[in-house]
Amino acid sequence: PTLWANLGFDSTNQPTSTVLEGANVAESKNARFGLGFNQLLPSGTEIGASWTSFRGETNSQFFFLNPRWDANLNLTLTQPLLNGFGTVANRAQIIIAENLRDQTAVGFEVQVIQLLADVELAYWELVATRQAIAVTEQSLALAETLLEETAQRVEVGTSAPIDMVQSEATVATRIQELIYANNAASNAEDSLKALLGFDLPHEWTVQIETTDTYNTDPLLPDLEDSIEVALRRRPAIIQQELEMERLNTNVKVARNQAMARLDLTGSYGWGGVSGTSTVLDEDGNEVTIREGWDNAAKQVFNFDFPRWTLGLNYSMPIGNPRAKEQLAATRYQRDRSGAQLASLKQEITRQVRFAVRALEDGAAAIDAAVAARRL
Repeated sequence: PTLWANLGFDSTNQPTSTVLEGANVAESKNARFGLGFNQLLPSGTEIGASWTSFRGETNSQFFFLNPRWDANLNLTLTQPLLNGFGTVANRAQIIIAENLRDQTAVGFEVQVIQLLADVELAYWELVATRQAIAVTEQSLALAETLLEETAQRVEVGTSAPIDMVQSEATVATRIQELIYANNAASNAEDSLKALLGFDLPHEWTVQIETTDTYNTDPLLPDLEDSIEVALRRRPAIIQQELEMERLNTNVKVARNQAMARLDLTGSYGWGGVSGTSTVLDEDGNEVTIREGWDNAAKQVFNFDFPRWTLGLNYSMPIGNPRAKEQLAATRYQRDRSGAQLASLKQEITRQVRFAVRALEDGAAAIDAAVAARRL
């Protein structure tokens, strides 16, 4: 609600040209006071209440109340019947703001999901590089063992000296691979530390201990369920659906703005007046009766002099091209957003189908690797 108040004074001295003014020089001193409030309801209804008071004093002999006090209490109502009617037309900015807030929340969720995925990927990259170190160390140990055996065979004459060169080259290659594997593990650990927020110098020297290893049990989700979950929970789709809701609100508002303006207006109030007057008594003598603002207010609260108004106001821009243009533009934006939503669902369905096939390929590759290792 809006609370308002006003207070004003004026004084006028005006020479006259007719006896109807009641004085050669019309003098008036006036004071005004008003207090009220207005409230716009979600339906578009605007209600108001006001109290106004007026004090006027003049030198005109034609005023039988001088000075006089006026008091008025008014209740007003304006109800749009076409343009401006309804909660959507009047709460559109709030609805859109709430929608944008929800879209921002989903955007934050996207960032959190991406961060979690990056951390998980970096973790398993660290696990993989450390396992690669173990494999490389094992390969180096085997190469060194082979080098010793080759040296023994050369010494007893069962192998040619050239075999020593090949074994030594193999050992050198395995040492180089071990250096690469250690550097790759260090790089993977630094990448994980960066994602975890390590920023102080001493934190970079702390070693992250991995506690989980690879689980070779295949993960084979159901394709239809995966697609259904993705279309229901993917943040990108949720954001696009929220955008569709916002654009639908814009279309409803634009459709309302394209209508003619037809308002029902009404008011009801009470008034009172009092002042200083001069009357003749039974003996013909002049008697001055002085009544102040309190008497005028008393007439108001006694509801002595009611008044009311009721009407319809209609207005319509000829052709109304601007509102029609806005309506067409918002409809186009909504339809385009709908097409983008359909395209997004299609792309996500394709991604899920590819991902499920990749899991199936990975499971088959694991089975093949286990069998090859066993054989």
